Amino acid sequence: MRERLRLAVGTFDPIHSILDARARIYVTSSHVDLVLRLDTADLTLRRAGLDRDPGWLPAYGRVVYFHFE
Repeated sequence: MRERLRLAVGTFDPIHSILDARARIYVTSSHVDLVLRLDTADLTLRRAGLDRDPGWLPAYGRVVYFHFE
């Protein structure tokens, strides 16, 4: 994952930004919803499109959505 993110955003280390974000995560049998404040989402990640909803992920057996408040 780190390599994929590095390719998308250059030398910036996005893992640190993702792990530092304060967020709420809701997990059900069918969904994973990540909710965070818009002003805490890293702009580099957002410009790279890495905050797009992936939707259905067969490997996880769930739908994944990002929500911004």
